Amino acid sequence: MAKVCPKCGREFENSRVKCPICKIDLVSDGIDNSESARMERLERLRQQGRGQGAQPRQTRTATQTRQNSGGATAAQRSLPAAPIKDGPSGLSITALVFSLLGCFSVVGLVLGIVDLCINKHRKKVCSVLALVFSGLWIIGMAAFFGGSDATNRPKVAGNNNSPKQYSVGNTISGDDWKIKLESAKMYDEISGEYCKDVPADGKKYLVLFFEVENVSNKDDYFNYLFLESYLDGYSTSPVITVNDPEGYGGLAGDVAAGKKMKGCLKYEVSPSWSELEVSYKEWIGTSDKIATFVVTPDKVG
Repeated sequence: MAKVCPKCGREFENSRVKCPICKIDLVSDGIDNSESARMERLERLRQQGRGQGAQPRQTRTATQTRQNSGGATAAQRSLPAAPIKDGPSGLSITALVFSLLGCFSVVGLVLGIVDLCINKHRKKVCSVLALVFSGLWIIGMAAFFGGSDATNRPKVAGNNNSPKQYSVGNTISGDDWKIKLESAKMYDEISGEYCKDVPADGKKYLVLFFEVENVSNKDDYFNYLFLESYLDGYSTSPVITVNDPEGYGGLAGDVAAGKKMKGCLKYEVSPSWSELEVSYKEWIGTSDKIATFVVTPDKVG
């Protein structure tokens, strides 16, 4: 007689000892193993499996979910901070290069600040150096150009008091130019070989004769537009004539280093004029007057 599982009712050969499904000992008698009894036991087992087996699966699923969630949170909490990448960024290197170029130090300063703001996980050595060098260049240039006005201001030769107004015969000297007002003369007309220049009605020519020397170590151009003139308190300008008095041409031209140039300025004045001021400026667009020659009728030869 075949052995039967008392739980599921399955039949097995006599050599079997336990039910491989239910894991309980098999019996050989005392079990109703009719078809209806077997079906009833199987249905009961299926119902028990649906009622009891689902809960463990849900429990396991919830447990696994909590474990997975807790593990992810722990992993997130244990993530290390973003590591600093090896080497400076290309932007910081560019900033350092510009900071060493002097006149482009402002560009280096701006690029260094930008790099410090955007590249947070890069080494900052080049950016910091760019800021330092740019700052030094800017301070140095500000000190140089700020103090150059006083150091380069021309002085009257042989006069330590440096008066603001100079007269005929005086010389002013600076780092680049030495300017001497040699003489001043009056002309009713300026004649040449083929023609003559005549001033406006009731006017005469007042001509100032200059000698300009380039005392710098490089060739340069002297421009009479650096001179600002006032006749009896009113702004005036030199006039242009065809002929040159005493062989003096216009007061403008290239002058080699260590060389001199002679030139004159011509003005139309009334017979009752009292004072002519001619001021020298370093640049055409500046209002800073370095020196002023003052000519009065008693100084005219």
